Amino acid sequence: MTQFTRGLYKLTQIPVIYKMIPSLLARRDTLSHFTRDVIQPVAGESVLDLGCGPGTLCPFLDGTRYQGVDLNPEHVTVASEKFRQFHFQCSDAGSFLATTTEKFDLILLIGLLHHLDDAQVVDVMQGCRKVLTEKGRVITLDPVFEERQNPIAYLLARLDSGRNVRKADQYLRLVQRVFPVASISIRRDLLRLPFSHAVMTSRPGRH
Repeated sequence: MTQFTRGLYKLTQIPVIYKMIPSLLARRDTLSHFTRDVIQPVAGESVLDLGCGPGTLCPFLDGTRYQGVDLNPEHVTVASEKFRQFHFQCSDAGSFLATTTEKFDLILLIGLLHHLDDAQVVDVMQGCRKVLTEKGRVITLDPVFEERQNPIAYLLARLDSGRNVRKADQYLRLVQRVFPVASISIRRDLLRLPFSHAVMTSRPGRH
């Protein structure tokens, strides 16, 4: 994983601060609206949340069979204590995908791909493909660079702790190496400040 973890960036590894950042920057009800409109969880389906943090999306996934995975042990501890109905594991995404024997209907990679280099993205997506059910889907959300981007949005993306923020077509080409049936859209309405997110949905298809 390639990310900045020193200096001020180290603060984002603390669960309470990690949770505070989106609550300060996100528009009201952003997570609930994003879950309803994009993730669209279905009661009873199995959900894998890679890079789950301290259970950020858990309040909106009741009724699912949820498995959260995060590399930060403090995040996993906080999430496990708060959301006892769900399962959490401290692991990096690649190791979990390589060892799990479970299948998932929905895999979430929220804010993960821009922390990975190109080879790691392909490896993780191949792991997702292996554990995804036949009619399942993979949803990703990451900062994105755009042509003629709002200067504030560009600066915030440059300052992100993830060192691999990409353009939309770069994200899509990487994912389509594994999931030919993938689509991408740009969201500029998720934060109170100008910011651009790339949202991708991938489904199994003929390779």
